[in-house]
Amino acid sequence: IALFIFYLFPSNRLEFSSINYGWNYTGNKSLGYQIENKSVLTMLVISFICYLFIIGKIMYMRGLSSSGIIITFSDMKLLVQAIINFITITLLEICWYQLSGIITDAELNLLAINYLFIFVSGANTLLNFFFIKEVRREVKTILICYTNGKQNITRTVVRRIPFRDRDKNMSTKTKILTE
Repeated sequence: IALFIFYLFPSNRLEFSSINYGWNYTGNKSLGYQIENKSVLTMLVISFICYLFIIGKIMYMRGLSSSGIIITFSDMKLLVQAIINFITITLLEICWYQLSGIITDAELNLLAINYLFIFVSGANTLLNFFFIKEVRREVKTILICYTNGKQNITRTVVRRIPFRDRDKNMSTKTKILTE
């Protein structure tokens, strides 16, 4: 929200440049870069710390249970996903700020940054797909259903069955039958 308010001031707005196909600051460039860069990195650090607290809480709660297993493979996958997200977004921020000094060709520089931005934009979704088995299973089910061209449609009948419980009260339960 603070960045949005910052960009609303006429001296700090962004303009799209058709020469380099990117957004340029019209006002004080160094102030805009500094505020944007520091706020994004601050939010990344805060979210990474939250991930670590979540993992720590999971390990603490497991330590209190009787099983004695403190960390599992799924916990490590969650931590690896957080680290990869943090690294890719940090790399993008560094490239936005420093890549023009490394790659002198402007078109190649912009091309590299745009491809990195596209990768970072889809990285969280891809990491969820690779690390979460339930997501992979659902995507596989959807793809198989659409590629086979036929769907199994079942007729579902709902019956209400009266019964008496211990207190002699009459109540109903619902039983779902699939034919």
